[in-house]
Amino acid sequence: MEMDIQCPTCSMTLTVEDSAAGTQFKCPRCSTLLLVPSVVTTPAEPPPPASMAGASDEKLAEKLANSYRIISAEVAKAKQLAEAKKESVEAQREAAELKAAAADQRRRDLESAKPG
Repeated sequence: MEMDIQCPTCSMTLTVEDSAAGTQFKCPRCSTLLLVPSVVTTPAEPPPPASMAGASDEKLAEKLANSYRIISAEVAKAKQLAEAKKESVEAQREAAELKAAAADQRRRDLESAKPG
């Protein structure tokens, strides 16, 4: 089976066989070293919940409140992941800017060191 992975540097989408899980290769566009992730199989859908027909208002309210807590927790996790990804992207951008500035400085140093 095939899976798509995306290069975090250039955003190129690459299709690889899932049998390549755990291997590394270079992105053909930007040469970033990529790791093919392990294949994660999703468990089968849980059976539908038992009918709440005839349940008391208290039971329905308890079930609703519990569902709200679960959803709220999942939203909080998603927000944390999004923030972590944003910080990672910002750190990569800063590192690239520092690398470019260092390269520019080396170029200026070499040019100023040339005789004549």
